[in-house]
Amino acid sequence: MKPDPLRLSANQKKELFDFIRNTKNKEEYRRAVAVKPKMEGMSYRTIAKNLGVNYRNVYYMIKSYKEQCLDGIRSKRKMQAEYQRYHLIRTSS
Repeated sequence: MKPDPLRLSANQKKELFDFIRNTKNKEEYRRAVAVKPKMEGMSYRTIAKNLGVNYRNVYYMIKSYKEQCLDGIRSKRKMQAEYQRYHLIRTSS
């Protein structure tokens, strides 16, 4: 039995491919690259084997993407730093 593919709109696919092409963060890149084969119906275990990670990690990467789109695969550390920088600028004005 073949696993269900991840269904994305044309706009979501474009955003994902642009994100893969433009990110410089290795963690974000790996997460985004895990989503791509799932769109083609590849199993979590096969994706995990290709990436050299545990299948549970792949499951949670894709689950985060499904729930939050690109925010789900962005680095939390990076997002936190941007949030802090925003509040620093805002409070110092």
